[in-house]
Amino acid sequence: GEDVRPRVCDSGGNRKETGPFWLHWPLDSQATAAISATVLGKLQQQHSAGAANSSLTGVTAHLLAHSAQERLFAVREVSLVFDKSGLPLLEAVSSGFDARPVWTEPSADSRDGLRCFVMVMDVVLMVFCLPLLRLFRLCQQPGSAGSCLRRYANAWALADWLGVAALLFSVVCYGYCVHLTRSLVQVTGDLPSFNASASFTEAAFHARLASGSGGVTRYEEQLDMVLEQALNAASAWNELCWCAALLAVFGGVHLFAAMRANPRLAAVGRVFRQALGELAHLLVLLSAAFLAFALAGHVVYGGRLESFSTAPA
Repeated sequence: GEDVRPRVCDSGGNRKETGPFWLHWPLDSQATAAISATVLGKLQQQHSAGAANSSLTGVTAHLLAHSAQERLFAVREVSLVFDKSGLPLLEAVSSGFDARPVWTEPSADSRDGLRCFVMVMDVVLMVFCLPLLRLFRLCQQPGSAGSCLRRYANAWALADWLGVAALLFSVVCYGYCVHLTRSLVQVTGDLPSFNASASFTEAAFHARLASGSGGVTRYEEQLDMVLEQALNAASAWNELCWCAALLAVFGGVHLFAAMRANPRLAAVGRVFRQALGELAHLLVLLSAAFLAFALAGHVVYGGRLESFSTAPA
């Protein structure tokens, strides 16, 4: 049957000393317990040494799951660190992304109704957001450079051009995400496959890898590549969300510009412009209150929690 279990599972130790400890899912419970005990012993040693040296120590675990049926990748990172006082801090971050996003295989996507609709809407968005018609009129209308500057160098035109820049950046970022995801699928497909119901001892697992994939060392090098590629892809997809948010903001500004064509909607824009002074005063008051709460959190918790110790945190 279809393998529904995670392909790779990394239970990381301190990479600076010993490198990662790989906890392979086909191993039986006895071999898994031995590896977990090794990781726990290393963590205890690091904690003791860290307490003596007043430095942060800890352990990080990564889990990458791939569902071929749902066409989805999921990455989870769990970190356990100890601060200078010995307080354990647990952090967990999870992210998921499509294993075959739209435009990965345009010929196959065109035969899927929903994906074809998304592709068409992408093209429509590009056509309507790029100011091709405005550039054509700018080239056709006679006039000096100064008159063209007065016509097109204003706040609304600046918002339009910033929206165009956000759209182009989003397209480039999406292409980068598709490239990373396609490469992740390729390196994941190069991993040796195991029966989902099988369970191996450590010796049998090593013998199985030595017979087909070059041994455990080569297999763990492949897992390192898969994990690194998955973390890069997850980071790129998260950055794409910020690009989409910027595009939505500039799209909203463009909507206000379109209100000028209707007298009643233009009145809304005039009200906002007239209230800018009062809104600025309110923003100053809210910023002062926010800074006061941030300073109080830093004074109370900054010496004990890393998340309150610095301004970026």
